[in-house]
Amino acid sequence: MKVNKWGIKISLIITILSLFGAIFLKDWWQNLSFAILGSAFLSFTICIVNFITLRKQLVDEIVIDAYKINCFGFSALFSTNRNMKLEKAVQVLNVIDDRYYSVYVKISELFLGLFWFDCRRKIVNQIKNRIDNDLVKIYQIDSFIEIYQNEANNKTKKIYDDLDKFIDDNSLYLEILKMAKIFKSNVSSLEEIIDKNELKKECADKYKKTLK
Repeated sequence: MKVNKWGIKISLIITILSLFGAIFLKDWWQNLSFAILGSAFLSFTICIVNFITLRKQLVDEIVIDAYKINCFGFSALFSTNRNMKLEKAVQVLNVIDDRYYSVYVKISELFLGLFWFDCRRKIVNQIKNRIDNDLVKIYQIDSFIEIYQNEANNKTKKIYDDLDKFIDDNSLYLEILKMAKIFKSNVSSLEEIIDKNELKKECADKYKKTLK
């Protein structure tokens, strides 16, 4: 996106300058300006098309990666006794940290790729800050386990509950889905209109019927 953003800026400047030359210059300078104008305008158009296409693709990838935070986190955390060893806690933290960082990199790329006058930069920045705060929380838990290992061994159930609550929260995913709609993305989810727990119960009941 950033490459095409610069391409739009440069080709627009060249287009304006060559248009000025085509209007006000004479003789072969005018002919040269017309030739440059055509090429510059074509480049400008191509950069805009590529910019819009890559922006939509990036937004779709952000939505999918945000969805993976909850899915990968839940699969790594799941325990029937709602407890775990510290080794597993660190593994879970690494999984969700990796997923979060993937979203953070792409949301940062989207923010930097937008033009300063684009009003959508505000919501993108809000999500970027939200992810940054979540990454800090992950780092805090990871640091606690590393530095206070003996105390952490006595609080594994509390750590499990905190991670479970953190992973179960899909508000970031819903915020990103809302952002995606602003960027005209076609990605959608039933979680936008149906409570997540209600949706899970409905799906579980449907599968339960197939087991009879």
